[in-house]
Amino acid sequence: MAGPGRPSQIKTHPKVDSIERDIVLRRGSRVAIAKRYGVSRDAVERHWVTHLKDDEEKKRKIVLEAQIDEHEQTATALNEDRLDISKTYEALARRVERLISKAEENDDHGLALASMEGLRKVLRDIAQLHGKLAQTLRVEVSVMDSPEWIELRDILEQTFIEHPQAKQRFLQIAGQHRLSIARRPDAE
Repeated sequence: MAGPGRPSQIKTHPKVDSIERDIVLRRGSRVAIAKRYGVSRDAVERHWVTHLKDDEEKKRKIVLEAQIDEHEQTATALNEDRLDISKTYEALARRVERLISKAEENDDHGLALASMEGLRKVLRDIAQLHGKLAQTLRVEVSVMDSPEWIELRDILEQTFIEHPQAKQRFLQIAGQHRLSIARRPDAE
């Protein structure tokens, strides 16, 4: 898009993807973004107008990637919490085992029996914990659930009602691109 002249400060910047992401996601003013990356405010503004403002596909991609990153960070935090809880229970089980050993060495059968009951409860909790949280959380994003896709699908269906010949051509092209929409039972 750029004509003759010097290259764009943003396009040649090593963090061009981060700059574009910050611009699209409005992570600060254009002045703040320019300062953060050591470029001029005018360069940020020109980049917005020249490369991002009218590129709806690129803007949607950046927003979707940001949402996926956010969900992945949440899943990672939850997985780390699960591991912390598991380690705490395992440490508690080891402490109770040591208590049982000491009680048996001292012939304190009452304490040993009470400790065994406590250990049984801890082990049951560990088993429940691992059973409920044994699977690592994963993030899956489906475009089919997005409001934009549902709206687009409705527009396509209305268009196909008005122009039945377009429906067959659309399904043929979608099939060539291996899109799942071409295999939908209600798409025919």
